[in-house]
Amino acid sequence: MKTEEIYHIAEGRGLMTVGEEVFAVKAGDSVYIPPETPHRIKNTGNTVLRILCCCAPPYSHENTLLAIDE
Repeated sequence: MKTEEIYHIAEGRGLMTVGEEVFAVKAGDSVYIPPETPHRIKNTGNTVLRILCCCAPPYSHENTLLAIDE
């Protein structure tokens, strides 16, 4: 499915990867993720990283690969 996403960082800070681009994000930032673009975010702060994710068309578990780095 071709879903575009917007991540809005509600709290905390992190390191965002969108395609080949890597950049820092913090509370108040929003990031556009084009359809079919690999992306990830890593918490780089000492607090919880809270993200509001908006997807169009709607999110589907079948189209998602979740990996958690410890």
